[in-house]
Amino acid sequence: MNHIYQKNKILCVLQVRGGSKGVPKKNIREVNGKPLMTWTIESAKKSNVFDSIWVSSDSDEIIEVGRKEEVNTIKRPEELSGDEVLSVDSLHWAVNEIEGLYGIKYDYVVELLSIASFMFNIISANLKSISLSMLIEYLSSIT
Repeated sequence: MNHIYQKNKILCVLQVRGGSKGVPKKNIREVNGKPLMTWTIESAKKSNVFDSIWVSSDSDEIIEVGRKEEVNTIKRPEELSGDEVLSVDSLHWAVNEIEGLYGIKYDYVVELLSIASFMFNIISANLKSISLSMLIEYLSSIT
């Protein structure tokens, strides 16, 4: 069985905004001794699924945490950082920028939420067990 993560280029992007309204700076607040987003970054690294892991943010503090965790970072423009901006729009921008910087075309893009870090082990296990044909079959059934 050909697994998705073995034969395809997979990009992981964490879009991490600095302007959280509910819990200010939640993405860089410490949870069990580490910034919240660090848990997701570590899980993404341990999964060995992604060819490249990026943090996209409008915040210099968040970018710095990404750099400390030794992942790639990209500063999102202000017009793609507000409350009214759709995640898909800022993700599309980030992917285009990343692919343009390195001349790499990714087969798949996975957006991980920094607040979902503790669920990532489950996601990673499922991604490793899924084949490309299974994914295509599933996507066909929901469209």
